[in-house]
Amino acid sequence: MVRQVLRNKSRHLRQFTTFVRQVRMPCFKTLHQNNPTLYNSVMYGGLYTAAEISQQTFQKYKASTASAAISITATPVLDIASIGRYAMMGTAIMGPLFSKWYSWIDRAFPSKAKRVVFKKTLIDQFLFTPVCVAVFYIGMAVMEGCTGATIFEELLEKGPKTFALDCCFWIPCTVR
Repeated sequence: MVRQVLRNKSRHLRQFTTFVRQVRMPCFKTLHQNNPTLYNSVMYGGLYTAAEISQQTFQKYKASTASAAISITATPVLDIASIGRYAMMGTAIMGPLFSKWYSWIDRAFPSKAKRVVFKKTLIDQFLFTPVCVAVFYIGMAVMEGCTGATIFEELLEKGPKTFALDCCFWIPCTVR
């Protein structure tokens, strides 16, 4: 009897996942094929937003466990303005920027040979990544209301380290 119940549950689960694949996935595939810039904007916007929410949640939880005055079970209060800035950066700026760049570089260097992939990686890393780092830090500073020389402070402080860590991660991941 237990075995029959498990088979039925397994069959229902397979039917459900098949249904989800048939209904959900073609929508994303169609959007990606028909409008890759919009697709990338939505994806990057979602990733940037989720990253900021998770970072804030983790930091609030970590602070609550360090402080005896704050209950561990307290619901973290999120900085909605910051989340909005990250959503805007990912959706309206970085998503389209990445989409256009990678479309161009794939057209300019169409081969998947290791030598060409290595060349594309170096071009991407040393021409495009510094631009992205600058756009990110300057754009976030502007959205935070900074003016004058203060717009560049965080870029000067964190930009070189961001670029270096980016090189340490993406070059080995891409070239293999």
